Amino acid sequence: MLGQVVGQMLLTVVVLSWVPPRFAWPRLTALREVLTFSRAILVGRLAWYVQTRSDVAVIGTLLGGPALGIYSMADSLARLPVEKIGALLSQVTPAFMATHQGGRDALKRLTLTLTETFASVKSRLYRARMALRETLTVTYAAAAP
Repeated sequence: MLGQVVGQMLLTVVVLSWVPPRFAWPRLTALREVLTFSRAILVGRLAWYVQTRSDVAVIGTLLGGPALGIYSMADSLARLPVEKIGALLSQVTPAFMATHQGGRDALKRLTLTLTETFASVKSRLYRARMALRETLTVTYAAAAP
């Protein structure tokens, strides 16, 4: 294992000494559109992360480590059905869409029906997740030493 790493390092050094890389400074005018899009994506992802992990920060700060562990376990168990059913629906949807690709009206109707169905199923699953998470948190907290 170590021999492979050393061999690859030596090969890299030899190649870089024979053909040194030439770096060019990027032109900001050419990158402006990409950087604007990337900034929007980055801000959105950071906001999503803060939103989804803020409960962990609050519980960990206010209630401490053991309560955070109980809450995290309950949250993980409550999240499983939502993730599994959502993944299943996401895998099945392209097959339904492919069957109606010939007719624009039929595809539009199917898209609206699937969107409505997904929203209905996901909202019910999220409500069940919240109730299950509360129940599991109370159960685990009562069983904790």
